[in-house]
Amino acid sequence: MVKVLPAIFSYEDMKSKWNQDNPDEQYTRRADLVTGIYALDNWVIRVDDEQNAISTVGWKEHPSHIVVGGMLATKKGREIGGNNRALQDAREPQLNSSKPIVAAFGHRDGDNSRWMANARKNGWRFSEDEGFDEFKSMLPEQIINQWNSAYPNGNWGIRTVRGKDEFAKCVYEDDVLPAWWNIVKAKPNSMKAISDSQWLTLKERILNDEVPVDRSKYVRYTNLSKINKRMVLYYLKLGFSRPRRRAEAYKGVLEEMLRSSNERYDIEDGN
Repeated sequence: MVKVLPAIFSYEDMKSKWNQDNPDEQYTRRADLVTGIYALDNWVIRVDDEQNAISTVGWKEHPSHIVVGGMLATKKGREIGGNNRALQDAREPQLNSSKPIVAAFGHRDGDNSRWMANARKNGWRFSEDEGFDEFKSMLPEQIINQWNSAYPNGNWGIRTVRGKDEFAKCVYEDDVLPAWWNIVKAKPNSMKAISDSQWLTLKERILNDEVPVDRSKYVRYTNLSKINKRMVLYYLKLGFSRPRRRAEAYKGVLEEMLRSSNERYDIEDGN
């Protein structure tokens, strides 16, 4: 059974289990993050059916704030998906709700803008955002200066501890697609049973380049030609205005995103 272990690990214990379970995928963290303002001393681990570590995330409580980060998943963990939600669901109740949370967003693949955009949806505020000053006022000036110095590009943010209702609304890039999505793929006509909120989720995942996931067959939305983008938006709007035509609309979206339907069908999408 894939699950998050109930134990809270130290950094060394987490790393030891990870490396023992994944000899070909050793846990790595930059030396400057192991000590200093981004040192994390509490970790939770998600395991697969064989009880091998597939993902982890950490945190550390300071007198004035809490630092979170260190999220990493193995190749198998990424294939399983749902790591962010599972780990943060386990970590959030451990955090002191009276303290603000601080983190830097430096994606290992280098796509910080997308990483930060998704974080904003989940309640994080960055220096250029409206409301950041209000969040910043919860931190001592010394702490703010330290993070500004360490992350001069402004890719560090602040949020408060989430309640259950807030957490349920969060969207993560590795969220496992809900059961209704698999039904849609297998039986397109079942789209007529999809709710407005589910269609909205589909729209957001398409516009955020999260689906369709088969990059060998489909082009991500942001790389579509102008005419194909317009048609995708047309079909998404059709799904909102004509719920009974969602099967037709979904089929139209996929046809517009096919590589063979785009001017540059050989475009490299990347990750």
